[in-house]
Amino acid sequence: MRSLMCLSIVLLLTHTSWGQQFELVEPTGLVSATVEVGRGRLIVYERGGERIYFSREARYDSADRRFVGYFNFELNRVLRFPRSGSGVLQTADLDDVAPQFRNTIRIARPLGTAPNSRAIAGVPPIFPDDTQSPYADPYASGYRSVVPRAQSVLIDSETIPNPPLPPALVVFRNDGPREIQVAVVDTKNPRGTRSMRIRPADATEIQLARDGGSKRIEHYRVVTPGGELITKEFVTQIPPTLRYEVVVHEWTVQSVAIDRTGKSPNVIEDIRFQGRGLGRFHLPPGPQLESGTIGVYTAAQNRGNQGTIRPIVPRDPQPVDTASPLERAILEAQHAAQRRQ
Repeated sequence: MRSLMCLSIVLLLTHTSWGQQFELVEPTGLVSATVEVGRGRLIVYERGGERIYFSREARYDSADRRFVGYFNFELNRVLRFPRSGSGVLQTADLDDVAPQFRNTIRIARPLGTAPNSRAIAGVPPIFPDDTQSPYADPYASGYRSVVPRAQSVLIDSETIPNPPLPPALVVFRNDGPREIQVAVVDTKNPRGTRSMRIRPADATEIQLARDGGSKRIEHYRVVTPGGELITKEFVTQIPPTLRYEVVVHEWTVQSVAIDRTGKSPNVIEDIRFQGRGLGRFHLPPGPQLESGTIGVYTAAQNRGNQGTIRPIVPRDPQPVDTASPLERAILEAQHAAQRRQ
């Protein structure tokens, strides 16, 4: 009887002034119940003699304000009544796993709209195009699902680092013709930046820490379509970001000290170098950074971004003189030409 009563009422009622009365009309036109709406409550009087009480619950009002919400604690059912006083009703059973508001097979209208409250000829169906019933029982015929969007509010959020990965052993090999200066810039920990000189064909191995990424945990307070307040947790995995940038300079001739007295056995007494920007590139992040060897000279040169790097001046000791025999011959020829002038 309780189940039959719940399905036959299927109302959601309006906030109107005290003591207003309405009728509930079946699709056939038969008036099957009357409704009395008072301050803070709503009462449904069924034709079979049942009397069902609902209390006013503003939290169940529709978002568009077309419907006013009421609640029956015993049935755990929400009813919505049209604010205009006439039209389709809505209901939601909070015992359902996922409560949804649904239109009912009955419509409301002010009491006495039809003479003697008898059947109204030609009452149009609520949803003439609705051919599928959401329920299997005959009382649900003519229902149509109306699912309001859940409303959610972020309560708190925190980001937690994942456990770090084992470090990677990376070999930086100078596969170029000159001595190079390699800086491994740690963007996460600037104090961890390392700089090293590598002669041609030589290599240096360093150990690099690797990030395991992080996860963001968010808690939302959600108002379900049935009006229930629940808290949901969402976990988002955040992949590791780029951490290491490799900046490479090539040591080239900056100045030449020439013996103009003719007393030195070497015409060219000293060659000064400067670090010319060769290129820069990033190492892969997190687990993508694996132990192995990198040909630094070629990797930097292939980036084609030399113009983004400022030159550097070496500190003592000077880089090893890697001027080629051809360069030395050119310098000596230039010096000899200057002496003849």
